Amino acid sequence: MDSKGVSPLIGFVLLLAIIMGFIGIVQSSWVPEWNKAVEAEHLSDLESEISEIPKIMFISATTGKQGAVSVDAGCEYPSRVFLINPPTASTTLTAAPLWINITFNETLPNGNTFHYTNNFSTHAIIIQPNYFYIQRPEVIIEHSAIVKASENSVIDVSSPISFAKNKVHLFILNSTFSSISSTRTLSLHFNPVSYGGEVFVENTTITIKVLDETFNWWNNTLKDIFGAGNVTADESSKEIAIKLYNSTLSLSYLIAQASSGGSVEVSSETAPYRLQPLSESNYTVYKGTTIPLGVRVVDKFNNPVRNVNVSINDSCHDILTKTTNDKGEVWYYFSADSPGTWRVEFNVSDDNVSYEINVSGRGFWISFRPVVKDSVNAYYGPIDGVIDSSPPSSLSPSVLINDGEWKKYDYYELLMTADNDGEYLEVETIADLENHENHASQLFEFNVGDVQTSKLNFVWNGYAYFWRKNNWNDGVVLYVWNGSGWEYLCNTTLSDEVWLACEKSGDYVDKKKGKVYVLAVQDNWEADYTRYSHIYTDYIELDLFT
Repeated sequence: MDSKGVSPLIGFVLLLAIIMGFIGIVQSSWVPEWNKAVEAEHLSDLESEISEIPKIMFISATTGKQGAVSVDAGCEYPSRVFLINPPTASTTLTAAPLWINITFNETLPNGNTFHYTNNFSTHAIIIQPNYFYIQRPEVIIEHSAIVKASENSVIDVSSPISFAKNKVHLFILNSTFSSISSTRTLSLHFNPVSYGGEVFVENTTITIKVLDETFNWWNNTLKDIFGAGNVTADESSKEIAIKLYNSTLSLSYLIAQASSGGSVEVSSETAPYRLQPLSESNYTVYKGTTIPLGVRVVDKFNNPVRNVNVSINDSCHDILTKTTNDKGEVWYYFSADSPGTWRVEFNVSDDNVSYEINVSGRGFWISFRPVVKDSVNAYYGPIDGVIDSSPPSSLSPSVLINDGEWKKYDYYELLMTADNDGEYLEVETIADLENHENHASQLFEFNVGDVQTSKLNFVWNGYAYFWRKNNWNDGVVLYVWNGSGWEYLCNTTLSDEVWLACEKSGDYVDKKKGKVYVLAVQDNWEADYTRYSHIYTDYIELDLFT
């Protein structure tokens, strides 16, 4: 054998063996580490994408518009020459069934108490990447929180936006998919079906069912928010009950659908559940008075039901039908044309609300609204003082009108208050509440002429709040000028739009000027810090009786 020919061949074989051995080492040791880094980066991007979901759900629930989030489901490993990589790793989305039970008491505008209890099915969405190298964690969207569960530990990715000490907004989430896996980009769509309502509750119990792996995390998190004494946890059933007092509660029902999640039928409409009265139950008025009577149609989530017909039976006049507006409200203006006791009943589905009006034939009636130029003027500015049912400091109307901080609304702005049409006469001030200064205020000056009166009725529609709605310092107080000071008329502590019909016996006409003055002050007297104070007036009317 020729030794000169064998030596190069042996060398080539040895070199090839070394190369193959090196590739084997790289394949078994380095490639897994490189791919672990790829998976870790993909997981970080996935968490970032998923973290947008609670915000998208909140926006959908407050605007009524569909929201969507894209999730890069596939983890693709880069190509490497002479090395072997697994195929693209998929991600699995699973909808896990849960439930929420709610009971509360609500005080209605007519003074009655409504007892509410309901149980709702909802879902958590579990997103799990099917990695080949690192442990497969679960990223869980549950009751608006996002947590990552891995190796018997749970860490939060984002806190639950549903829960705050004095305001709870729960998302009832239905799903058109049970489980779906993909290596491509998945779009999650959130379709709001029931939304836009809130209720101030005096006492509430909210019980939520949570996943086994998140139970301890939820128990600790909710106790941090509401206090340990207000949270009760049952580890065996994985249920947690929360007690709330004097809080605002909202429920929103959304449908979640993945882009390739099938065609499961889910109801996209809600039916009327009950009628909420928006006016007082009984009125005693003179002939010629007009009384605004309203109801709100809500579904089982306490959200407004829009575009539904409400039957109205007026025993003094006729039966008619009106359609609810975007707020789920229907308003009817009862005209006290004839003396007697009359009943106005609103009906929808199996529920009804009734109002009783006692009409007296005595007296002559004059009505003033801002439809005739110069019949009504309006001014706006700040008022100082502790504002509750007690009058403010006795600053006369002329002092307020001539104050440099006060301004006059022009006639076309004032016309916004001639009709209940959602066009508001606005005022906003920065209120230094520690010193009880600068409450947002509006002054209405009615040019009534030389008239002797025995009674007035002032009607106001609008809303007012301090800083943000439902912040404990909401509402408005109305006063009338008696010639030497302001007398209390009526008030509301709500931040929702309301009707106030204030009656006052006596003669409140300034005989020298032929004017009646009514003052509206934002009721923020309990606060002790500085924020914005707001009043939004939609309608005013002054009725005088001789």
